[in-house]
Amino acid sequence: MIACHCFSLRSDEIRTEVRLGAVTLEVIAQRCGATTDCGGCANAVLDVVEDELERANAASSVR
Repeated sequence: MIACHCFSLRSDEIRTEVRLGAVTLEVIAQRCGATTDCGGCANAVLDVVEDELERANAASSVR
């Protein structure tokens, strides 16, 4: 799924950034540019970040 059309960023690219420590929109923007052009993707990117953080928390609680 495309998360940011302006930069053709897929949600899996955003997820990778989250796994590498980018947990705010500001850091995501610095690392890959998402949300920095038109800003229309901010909610979609935030949803991906939150989902990835929930996945990480669920995985860590299983261990």
